[in-house]
Amino acid sequence: MNIATVTCINPNEYVPWELEAYADGEEVPHVQEHLARCSSCQAKLDGMRYIDLALTKELYRFDCYPWETLRRYCWNELAEREEDDIKHHLAICPLCTADVAAIKASSVEKKQPTTSDAEPSLIERITETVDEYTGNIRMVVATLLNSQPPLATAAAFRGESDQSSLLYQVDELMVSLMLKPDMSGTKTVSGQVLADSINKDATFQLIPDKDGEATVDGGIDESGLFTATNIRAGIYQLVLKFNAQVVLIPDVAISAA
Repeated sequence: MNIATVTCINPNEYVPWELEAYADGEEVPHVQEHLARCSSCQAKLDGMRYIDLALTKELYRFDCYPWETLRRYCWNELAEREEDDIKHHLAICPLCTADVAAIKASSVEKKQPTTSDAEPSLIERITETVDEYTGNIRMVVATLLNSQPPLATAAAFRGESDQSSLLYQVDELMVSLMLKPDMSGTKTVSGQVLADSINKDATFQLIPDKDGEATVDGGIDESGLFTATNIRAGIYQLVLKFNAQVVLIPDVAISAA
């Protein structure tokens, strides 16, 4: 029996590392155009993403501290030796550093005084913004996985070790986020919804916890990719609206670039 094999339509249109960069969520227009025409390379890309996703579930943030331990660190409830260990870890881990920033920001918010005639609280304001955006669609909350992304290693080899990568799960769906410093001193938030297909009208909103900051919104393309630029340091609620569903990624901590 003769088995037909599918080969690349033109291997000279890109170099291998560019496909890896595209799989990592970077914009590589000529690779995207090639994939639209080449079923062989699209299958190769799908295989890369499947392997990365399987490894990520096992390894993502495997050496990070649990949220409760970081909370006790912020509240000075740990022994001196354990506190020193966490300080050393925070010096090399942007993900736990972001968690600590979120915990401290949350603690400050809870300490703010309230009065009967005060303006709507931060939580009320964010909830109102989310409700206006989502309408009557039920919203589900994504969960941050607790292991280290293999794609971060590939990014480091390309000179991008200062970026942070996060992976979230909602039921059988995955959402990846990458936080990368830009030239203006702010950060670019790029992400991808890892789904079989995305509707053409898919959108996102990045809602700041800080009063006075503007909400950032934009579209999600049919590959699930989305980008928000010039994002200042702070805590944000990321709302994704696609395929007749709404996903909330809570408390995305953007540290100073």
